[in-house]
Formats: sequence, structure tokens, C-alpha cells
Amino acid sequence: MRLAWRMALVYASILVVVALLLLVGAPALAERAMVDALGPVLLRQARSVVALLDVQAFPGLPATYLADLAAVRLSRLYVDGEVLVVDPAGRIRWNSATLVGDLEGWQLAPEVIRGIRAPGYGVREILANVPAVVAVAPIPVPGGQGSLGTVVVFRPLRELGGVRREIGTWLALGTGAAVAVALAAGWAVGYRMVRRLAAIQEAAAALAAGELSRRLRVAGRDEIAGLAAGFNHMAERIEGLVGELRRSQALRRAMLATISHELRTPVTVIRGLGEALRDGLVEAGPAARRQAGQIVAEAERLGRLIDDLFQLAQIETGQLDLRLERFAAGPWLEERATALEALVRERGARWQVRIDPGLAGVWLEADPHRLAQVLGNLVDNAARHAGPEGQVRLDAAGVPGGIRVQVADDGPGIDPADLPRIFEPFYRGREAARSRGAGLGLSIVRALVEAHGGRVGVESAPGQGTRLWFVLPRAPEPRGGSRATEPRGGRSPGAEARPVGAEESGAVTGSLGDGAGAPGG
Repeated sequence: MRLAWRMALVYASILVVVALLLLVGAPALAERAMVDALGPVLLRQARSVVALLDVQAFPGLPATYLADLAAVRLSRLYVDGEVLVVDPAGRIRWNSATLVGDLEGWQLAPEVIRGIRAPGYGVREILANVPAVVAVAPIPVPGGQGSLGTVVVFRPLRELGGVRREIGTWLALGTGAAVAVALAAGWAVGYRMVRRLAAIQEAAAALAAGELSRRLRVAGRDEIAGLAAGFNHMAERIEGLVGELRRSQALRRAMLATISHELRTPVTVIRGLGEALRDGLVEAGPAARRQAGQIVAEAERLGRLIDDLFQLAQIETGQLDLRLERFAAGPWLEERATALEALVRERGARWQVRIDPGLAGVWLEADPHRLAQVLGNLVDNAARHAGPEGQVRLDAAGVPGGIRVQVADDGPGIDPADLPRIFEPFYRGREAARSRGAGLGLSIVRALVEAHGGRVGVESAPGQGTRLWFVLPRAPEPRGGSRATEPRGGRSPGAEARPVGAEESGAVTGSLGDGAGAPGG
């Protein structure tokens, strides 16, 4: 049901409830008001009838003569109800026969007699099952005490039924008209509100679909107008942010493509000349050979930078090629740990490895060469920041649904302000800004891990070292049992010698470089 109709029905329901309460209570209240208004009038008329009888002019008049006296004195009387002259025994001696027939000689019931002994007015039954507004005035005994009888003036309540029906009729008509007006007004107000809300809903759907220029017309100053204004402000912010993001991405992709294209050819030439000098193909002395070695090392560093930029461009454009294989995690990690030990010790750090033996039965479906790049990059990053006499620790254990690999160092740690951004491309923290590197390593590490369905994280504090970790999902055990297999490329020299994002300057061919881009470990 639409909101407009719901609002209209709510208004109408409230009016119907109020009308029902009035239909129940109004007639009773009206009847009570009429009794209170009519009772004193009838009482005054009853007292007037007593005065007209003028029994005081006939001392010693017996009650049996009341009928004759009333017939003479009251023959032309007109009152608003029926007049009864009743003797002390409760027998009707005379009645006006205005509203009922001739009742002379009727004997009133005992409960009626008891009801009319007290002067005043009220609602009582004079005739059987005929409630009426009754006024009672006693007829005093001439020259003595007591009463010759009672004058009763009454008017049956059924004559007020017309008033009750009229009240009910007008209430019903008024309720019907009010309900109709409420339905129309509620629908009109609700329809206008629904149209404005529907416009906001439509604009939100268009914004979600990519129509960032959609805006709403703001009319009025109510809450819906405020909602529309807030939507417009949000849409403007989103459009601006998306525009900035697109421009940034376009600029970065253009920069990556330009760097990769423009540097590849001269680097190749530099490397060729340097290798020729180093290998003695060109006559040169020892100093020339040393310079040639430095040229080759620098060229290799630039080559690694180009490769990293090219790989980042592949990741950003969705062109990363993963060659998935299924292999046991434990043996592969042990092999990688052995291969990386030389790198850690070369930097003067201590190497500690803790691999859960249970990982021998945990299988991964991954590209072993890419994972070797990830692990090598993290270990190289930790070794550089641990420094001489420091310690690098590799921990691997099973977790629900996969494995968790952590590389920790006892270096200076990372500033808390840098932690949220160390996985961003080109971001270099305060510590890393003093070293050479483009800040691509950890961003590529994250991209490679996430491409395998995993996740990465970091824990660090100044002076407490750094712990970089990644989690990979486990694969189903292959048919034929848990026999460990060696992945193709598991012993790849490239995987062993260079992590993703390595670009540190150094004369040692095959060094891993600083490409992790971590601010400090």
C-alpha cells in the first residue's frame, strides 16, 4: 500500500474512533442535560398545580373529593407533561390525559408510591416499564399537618428519543463528511510527500548506477527539503571525489606506462656496455672494471624498478597472470626459508624460523613464483630494518581455513601515522623517505596476496619492531593422499633472488632491494 493511502487511512481511522465515542457518549450526555433542564420546569409546574387546587380554602376536605376539586380547578390547565393527582394510598384521583389516556382510579405500584413520596424531580418509572422525568409536589392538609396527596407531573423519556436519533443522525453525517475530507486531505498530503521521497529514491538509484551529475530540486524548508539538500551535497562530494580519483588513476597509469617505456631501452644499453667493460671485452684497467660493476648494478636496480612498475600496471588494469599450482605449504615454506637465510645473514641479522609441522598436510593453490616474491620482499624489508645484530623471524602456522605467515623484525618500528598507508602505492613513510625506493613493494605484495584470495596486515609500534603478515586460504587435499609435491618454479632463481618491488641500489647482483616501501621496521 502506498504511503499516501496509509496516511489517509490513519487520519480517517482517528476520526472514526472519535465519532464512535461521540455516538456512544453524546446521547447519554444530551439526555442527562435535558433531564436537568426539564426537571426544574416540571417541578415548578407541579407546585403551580398544588397552588391552583387551593385546598386551603376547604378545611377538612377529604381525599375522596380531590378528583372533583381537580376537575373543577384544573380543567383548562396546560403543562409540559402529564399531571396526576394521587391520594395518600397511591390511587390516581385525576389526570390531565395529555400524554396518556384517562388513568382515574388506577392504583400505582408500591415501588412507585415509595418513589413519589419525596418531593423534587428525577427519572423514575410511573407507569410499568415507562421511565420518565418526574416532578413531585405534596398537597398539604388544610389547617393541619400531613398531606392529602401528591401532584405528579411527568414526561416519558421515550419522547426524548427523537432528540437522541437526531443527535445520532447528525453525528453520523458529520463523521461521514469528516472521513471523506480526511481521506482526501491525507491522500493529497501523502501523495505530495511520496512524490518528493520517490524523487530522492530515484536520484539515489541513478547515483548508484554511476549518474554522478544527478541533483534534486529543493522546495520548501521542511525535513524532506533538508533531505534533498543533504543528498545534493553528498552527490557533489561523491562526484568531486570520483573525479579526483579518476584523474589520479589516469595520471598514475600514464606515469607508469611512460616510465616503463622510456627507461627500458636506455637501461638495456647501459647494462650491455657495463657488462662488456666488466667482462674485459673492452680494454680497461681495474678502476674501469669497478665502474662497470657499479653501472651494471645500477642498471639492474633500474631494471627491477621498471619490472615493478610494469607489474603494478598489470595489477591495476586486471592483467596480472597467475599460474596456479597445488602444493603442500610446509615443504614449500621450509625451502623458501632456507633460500632466504643467506639474504638475512648478508645484512648481518640473525635468522629464526618457526614453521608448524602440521603445515605439511595443508595444501595451497597458488602461483609459487608470485608467493616467493611476496615472502622474499617481506624478509628483505625486515632484514634491512633489523640491521646488523638484529633479528628476523619467520613464523608460519595454520589458522581456520588457511595458513598465516608472519615476518617480524626487532627494528625501530613504524610511526602510528604511517601504519594505515604503508600498503598504498608510492607511499613512503618518514623513515623510508631517507632511503632510496619508490614505495611500490608492499602495495604489490598486498595485490598479489589478495589476488590469491588472501589478506595482509601489519602490527608495529615505535621501538618495538614490526610484524608483517599474510593469510592464504587452504585448498582441498588432492586425490591420492597428502604426498608433498614440489611446485614448478619453486626453485626459480628469480623468485629466490628478487622480491617484488625491490629497487635498492647495491653492487651485489641478485640482492632483494628495498621495494617493500615500509616506513620502518
